[in-house]
Amino acid sequence: MACRPMVAVLLALVLTAPAAPASDTKAVPLGVEVIYDRAGGPERFRSDFADALVVELRSRGCYPSILDRPEPGALLFRVVLEAPLQEQLNDLSLPGSLRNEQEMGAASTTYKTRIYAGLEIHLPEPRELFRGKRLRGETSYRPTFAWEDGAAESRDELIRGFASQVAGFACKADNRKLRRKLAERRP
Repeated sequence: MACRPMVAVLLALVLTAPAAPASDTKAVPLGVEVIYDRAGGPERFRSDFADALVVELRSRGCYPSILDRPEPGALLFRVVLEAPLQEQLNDLSLPGSLRNEQEMGAASTTYKTRIYAGLEIHLPEPRELFRGKRLRGETSYRPTFAWEDGAAESRDELIRGFASQVAGFACKADNRKLRRKLAERRP
């Protein structure tokens, strides 16, 4: 019975507390820029990853709007990709290698794709780095059927999974520190 007065006090505090200020980040859109480092990489991978990242960010709803490219007055989310590394690993056992290679070839090959990326969130003009991080993504895929393209499946799986991981970094940045920093910069 002693906890009823405490619950009543807590309920009164919650109901009478002033409303929290609206999030400043809810008014500022996020511009996404996906680029390669100086070494470069395949353009199709970059564009597919950028599209998947924008879709993932929009589905999470962390920011009021997600822009396909950076614009003045918006937060800048820059993703600097290194070229993806694709490997093909054949792991036949000795007895398996003595059998017909065509029968065993597809079932014994694993395709791995790995990528590294630098992530940066910059405040609106004048651009100032707010938060940065370096991430690594990796997937492996072993085809079940001989007609499957294991390299393409591994690549597509990496794009989906890494886009989700990178979007998590961007959404985590939507917090009190960012709101405070944006409020300090307003006239």
